[in-house]
Amino acid sequence: MFQYKPSVAASCTIECNYDCSVSQWSAWSTCQDIECEISSIRQRRAEEIIGKRFRTRVILTLPGSGGKPCPHVSETRMCEPQPCFTWNITLGL
Repeated sequence: MFQYKPSVAASCTIECNYDCSVSQWSAWSTCQDIECEISSIRQRRAEEIIGKRFRTRVILTLPGSGGKPCPHVSETRMCEPQPCFTWNITLGL
């Protein structure tokens, strides 16, 4: 019996969905020490500059064809407040 076989093969691609993938979190950045000063203006500026720490991660694979979107890639936290100490030393005989 004769079977018909096509002479031209056509490729067929099916899009597969794939989710976003990200790296592990980096370590948290450090909170820098600030000099304790009576000046409230300087203290406010110091808090604005070093009052937060952060960590990041990298997108390894972008999502495709309806896969899950990428999660956020950075996080920020407030630094723990550091108390300012003053030393009052009295020498006695």
